[in-house]
Amino acid sequence: MPSTNGAHIGGVLEDMNSVMTRLDEAGAATATHVGDVAAGVQTLQAEVNDVTMTLTNTFVQLAENLRGQIARAHDTLVAADWSGQSRGAADAAEAQLNGDVNTTLEAANAGVEALGTALRNQVEGFYLEVTGQFTSVMTNIEGAYGDLSRGTRMFADNLAQADQTISFGG
Repeated sequence: MPSTNGAHIGGVLEDMNSVMTRLDEAGAATATHVGDVAAGVQTLQAEVNDVTMTLTNTFVQLAENLRGQIARAHDTLVAADWSGQSRGAADAAEAQLNGDVNTTLEAANAGVEALGTALRNQVEGFYLEVTGQFTSVMTNIEGAYGDLSRGTRMFADNLAQADQTISFGG
């Protein structure tokens, strides 16, 4: 091939078509990656819901166990042949313990709900931030790959056209 200032111009059209195909595929893959981020966030949101549900169920079960122990102690107290001021204090203690369990369970449930809300909000904020940035970057990458593919296609077309310019009629 002739050269101009030491540079060679030309190429195998099949190789260029292969490059164009790869560039187009790389550009298209960026859109898939944006969808992967969204799916990952949805999975994380579901896991936050699972964690909060597990914590809530654990606290409910612990409260039920405590209530059962308090009830058994109260049954023993009721069955005992016992009177006097101490008996009244024991009855009051049993009522107080049940109230304390209820208050603790309500506080635990409120804490779990606050934790779940905070985590969901943080995940959503992260999602919005990342997808905004990620989408922008991936759109730029997809555009760059598209430009490269179009440039390669134009170069190949121009080479093919240049090859048709010389003819011999004789």
